[in-house]
Amino acid sequence: MSLFSLLKDITSDKVVAQIAELTQETPANVQKAFEVSAVGLVGSLLKRVSSETGMKLVHDQISKITFDDSDLANSLKSTDGLMQLAASGDKILNTILPNVKSPVIGLISKATSMRNSKSSVLCTVNMLLITSVLRNHIKAQNLSPESLASYLGDQREGLLEVSPADNASIIEATGIGYLLTNFSVPQNTTQKDATATDITSTIKDDSQIPFLSGNDYEKTTANYAPIFKWIGAGLGAVVLVAGGLYVWNNIKSTTTDNTDSTEIAQNEARVIVEPVDTNANKVPDTTTTPEPLPTVAVPTTNAMQAYLADTTKAKGRTFRFDNVDFENNSVKSKPDVSTAIGGLVGLLKKHPNAQVKFIVYANDAQLPLTNKMLAIKRAYELKNLMINGGISFVRIDTEARGNGMESKISPSPKPLREVYVKFVKK
Repeated sequence: MSLFSLLKDITSDKVVAQIAELTQETPANVQKAFEVSAVGLVGSLLKRVSSETGMKLVHDQISKITFDDSDLANSLKSTDGLMQLAASGDKILNTILPNVKSPVIGLISKATSMRNSKSSVLCTVNMLLITSVLRNHIKAQNLSPESLASYLGDQREGLLEVSPADNASIIEATGIGYLLTNFSVPQNTTQKDATATDITSTIKDDSQIPFLSGNDYEKTTANYAPIFKWIGAGLGAVVLVAGGLYVWNNIKSTTTDNTDSTEIAQNEARVIVEPVDTNANKVPDTTTTPEPLPTVAVPTTNAMQAYLADTTKAKGRTFRFDNVDFENNSVKSKPDVSTAIGGLVGLLKKHPNAQVKFIVYANDAQLPLTNKMLAIKRAYELKNLMINGGISFVRIDTEARGNGMESKISPSPKPLREVYVKFVKK
């Protein structure tokens, strides 16, 4: 039975309805979220096991999972139970597929128009369900890492039938296009080396080598023994002559090298004592006006702090996140980002009810990456930085708006490259 068929049985209409109630979403959206995330996550697992190291990691981590899908009904009796499932799935996802979570969440949000916080919950819950099914399969079939990789490879055709309308965006986001036609199970080099060693160890002496075995070997040695003696004597003479020439050349080259070294040392000495700068004793000009230091922007968190402290201000205000930028065409953040994120993390810890949304614009993407996709990646990078700082993922939403544009009233509007923080809850 295919992996996707097993998942379909687990996420029955009853389970989907329970999750829809707990997340306050429609059953259709929850079902769509499971379908899209299943394709993205299984495709990413397929990509992960395409290398020997990844194959072993996936097998090892999945084998350790203790959750069983028979416990799903009890876990879905409350929101806390659902969040525990999400937390377990999140841990597995970050261990096995550390760079996949953000793209898959973006795919769910795009397909369902759900908020990223809800998309994140459904994505991580589905990761737990997928890996628990694989764990059961490993246990039932006693699968090795290679066998598990082969099983995932067999899911390629079914993968494309789950949500055909979303295949293009899923393949682009996860980068699995080439694996759909060119997947092969990695070879276990450790096992290969061990086999070679075993073969070598069985050959204990020359008598086991086929072309030097038995009486033929002994007769051949006896018949040609005199010839071997003359050949040995000749080789010895050649070695003596070659050794004498080698010693003579070394003595000659050593003498030449010593002469050359003496000349080089003398030349270097002459260079050292020769003046290289006739203006070396001049006093440097200190009257030049130094360049002004760059202006440091006032931390955005000061304004955010004042806003949160003022109970008369309604939720929903948006702030431009100063000093938050990335390297061109990259999700690598610039040094000032850590300071800005640290300030926002501290602010949210002081105000535990506050929830924020990162609104990200990008204008520096290079093909095949688009500004929209780059903005998505950067938004989730900021979210991950917040999570690493100790803020729960449910308090952080993201929105990517591509390049955007400056105000239309500007004489020459330009594409934006900015990050904003919106307080969706105080």
